Amino acid sequence: MSAFQKVKNFLFGLKGTRDHTDDSVMTQFDLIDSKKIKNLHNIDQVAKENGKSEIPNSKANPPDSVEDKVLTTIKTIEADEGNKFTSRNEAYRRSMTALASDLDMEKLEQHRISKTANAENIAAIGINDLYTLKNKFMAADNNLKIFKKENNLENRAVSNEQNRILTFGILAVVFLGETAVNASFFSIAGGEAWLNSGMIALVLSGLNIALPFFYGYKILPFINSVNTNQHRLGFFSIFIAFAVIISINYLAANLREVLDDPTILSLTSAATQAMTQFTFSFSSVFSWFFMVFGLSLACFAMNKGYNFDDPYPGYGKLSRATEKLQESIQDVYADLVEELSEAIEEFDVYFHAVLDSIATRREKFTNINNSLVNLHQKFTASQSQYSTVYSSVISDYRKINSANRKTPPPKFFNQPVKYDHSFKIIKQVDLKFVKTVENTLKEAKITLPILIKQVKKDRDRLRNSIPSLAKLTKLTE
Repeated sequence: MSAFQKVKNFLFGLKGTRDHTDDSVMTQFDLIDSKKIKNLHNIDQVAKENGKSEIPNSKANPPDSVEDKVLTTIKTIEADEGNKFTSRNEAYRRSMTALASDLDMEKLEQHRISKTANAENIAAIGINDLYTLKNKFMAADNNLKIFKKENNLENRAVSNEQNRILTFGILAVVFLGETAVNASFFSIAGGEAWLNSGMIALVLSGLNIALPFFYGYKILPFINSVNTNQHRLGFFSIFIAFAVIISINYLAANLREVLDDPTILSLTSAATQAMTQFTFSFSSVFSWFFMVFGLSLACFAMNKGYNFDDPYPGYGKLSRATEKLQESIQDVYADLVEELSEAIEEFDVYFHAVLDSIATRREKFTNINNSLVNLHQKFTASQSQYSTVYSSVISDYRKINSANRKTPPPKFFNQPVKYDHSFKIIKQVDLKFVKTVENTLKEAKITLPILIKQVKKDRDRLRNSIPSLAKLTKLTE
């Protein structure tokens, strides 16, 4: 319980001396009644009795004990009301402070400078990366031009397999299909388990598909080379490649032929006999079909390898290197533009949002200021009654006391009754505070558009510092 509350309780229900009035800002200030104050202290009776008893005596000095009790009562009320005023006044000040708490223009300017510096750093790193890629791109393109000139390819566009995943998918299907067909032939002929026949079929199919594909991809294109040695190597390799492919398929057909012999009991024995008793004549039509089927798939795989890249050796690789660098420049360029936009857009949007809120803030400021002025007026009006009531009660007390005395009243009875307020409003402090907030809002309305223009200027400057994509990928003739 507060000291004020204890005093009130001690003074026999002090609220009975006041009537409540509610102001327009939902703050109650009590209006005291002189009659209730007189009744509370029984002024009429006490004044008569003290007068008859010559209290205070003629030579007494202030304060009189009764007057002191009345003064204490009124000051207690005033202090209580002052606390209510202070609480509400501080609430309004906090609300008003919140309106301008984020409008420190110096801090916002520092924030803009910091963000701009970060964006400039992003731009510097990105531009350096772009020029590095451009140099690599120009070098790769120069190498490509030299290569085309040396190999008489200046008038021929590069030709690459566009969908490599599809090519590998087709080869995988062909490989699995040949493996399944081989395994079925071997198992039927030899009566062995599918696992053993499948392993042999897997190896033969792998050799029959992988070797021709690799040959068509890496070696066969040498037949197109202007280099004499490479050209001869390419033609010579054709004979070797077909000899190997035919040998693999003849070996597989021999294995199939041997498995027709009922005396052969295992695939291992059949494989050994097929390699030691190799023949080019088959008694079974299935063996011929087996060989032709394998040769067809091998030629198909070789064709896929030959067209997997540009048929001129090295042309596709150099061309792809140039294209990839060009794509890298485009990707880095797009990322840099996006990063710069994000870096600056963040506080650009924030500045616009703050600027858009100024009108609403000023409206709220006006409302709070009106409420604050009204609060001061209400409390000032409430305070004015304390002096009036005190003077009225004390004047009546002195008058009744003097009328019932046989001796002259104390000299201070003839002096004017004065009441010194226990709670004083320092209006200048609040006025200065309100003016500060008002000036902050006005300054923000003027300065924020300037900051926004500066942000736009910074954004355009940084954006223009990035070389154009056309310039980065432009090739000299």
